[in-house]
Amino acid sequence: MAKLNNKKKPSSLYLINEQIPFVEVLLVGNSTGQENGIISKEKALKKAQEQRKDLVCFRLPDPSKETLAVCKIIDYQKYLYELKKKPKTQKNVLKKIELTYRIGEKDEKTKIEKIKKWLENNHQVKVSLKMVGREREHKDLVLEKCKNIIANLQLQSKEIKLQGKIKLQGKIYNFLLQKVSKNTNIYANNQPVS
Repeated sequence: MAKLNNKKKPSSLYLINEQIPFVEVLLVGNSTGQENGIISKEKALKKAQEQRKDLVCFRLPDPSKETLAVCKIIDYQKYLYELKKKPKTQKNVLKKIELTYRIGEKDEKTKIEKIKKWLENNHQVKVSLKMVGREREHKDLVLEKCKNIIANLQLQSKEIKLQGKIKLQGKIYNFLLQKVSKNTNIYANNQPVS
């Protein structure tokens, strides 16, 4: 079981170096890829200083399971930099929304506003229009509803484009919408022959 030192809690994201209040830690995944196991905090700090890196506590001990604090020797500043960089690389997230043919007018407006908001945030939106009961016999009306939704969104913003075609999969019509930025050429694949 881990023993606590009487030290002040840090304000950073993780406990690092001298901020770690435990006498013993479980050291994992060092630069050589080997698990060092349970060692004293002082030995772990010494190893970190030899490598000119930081001892970082990633998981606090759980007293009910009698586990130790899990620590790793890494370059903490580099780790924080990579964490900040990650959200920027996640650009297009696929959002999904389901509608039915007999959706109420206000509900449809609400869903269209939600789609528009997602598209403004550069997300792709997969819209599914589900046919229930006898609606399956009138696929042409449901397809027309899909086209009306797309036209309604394109009236509000000319940058919204349909990706691919409206597809029927079982009893659901699916289509993908995406906002096309002004500086991308939507005709890149269809260059006129000169």
